[in-house]
Amino acid sequence: MRLLVILAALATLPASAASFSFTGSFQADDDVQLFSFALDSGATVTLTTLSYAGGLNSDGALIGPGGFDPILSLFDASGVLLDSNDDVLPPAVGVDPVTGESYDAFLELALAPGNYILALTQFDNTVIGGNLANGFVESGDPTFTSIYGCSNGAFCDSSPANRSSAWAVDIREVDRASLDAAAVPEPASALLLGIGLL
Repeated sequence: MRLLVILAALATLPASAASFSFTGSFQADDDVQLFSFALDSGATVTLTTLSYAGGLNSDGALIGPGGFDPILSLFDASGVLLDSNDDVLPPAVGVDPVTGESYDAFLELALAPGNYILALTQFDNTVIGGNLANGFVESGDPTFTSIYGCSNGAFCDSSPANRSSAWAVDIREVDRASLDAAAVPEPASALLLGIGLL
């Protein structure tokens, strides 16, 4: 009987916050990678990329530098943009050993309990009109970074350096997190997929 009481008490405790690390690669410049995460109670959440300059992720894995210039955009469960970031980093984050730059993205926000959607895109593929359902400005142009003139013809940055399609994202201090889709083909289906998985 005591065991049942203890188990029942443990079941009512909130889940403890955790950190989640995800890695992958884009197929084209205009890809959009979605992540869902949830908070059972309010918390300060840290969202960061590591693939441009490299570094240690939350799992303790070493991420090499060389990935594309990322943007992180955070949405609430209904798809309304809460915040986005491109290139603003805390002082502790390093720089790419080849370019000498630090173009990884970083967000740290105090969030209420609930479900959230994080979008990863390549600079300058920003969300249209502050809502995930509107899509992103470079949708339909799989080589939009070729204007910078790197020899790869895609995954270029403005230096113009050849970058890779690799990405790495950490979602820290949340209760649950998941990778939603490898790429998002259309704005409307992206929103439905993100909300459906939440």
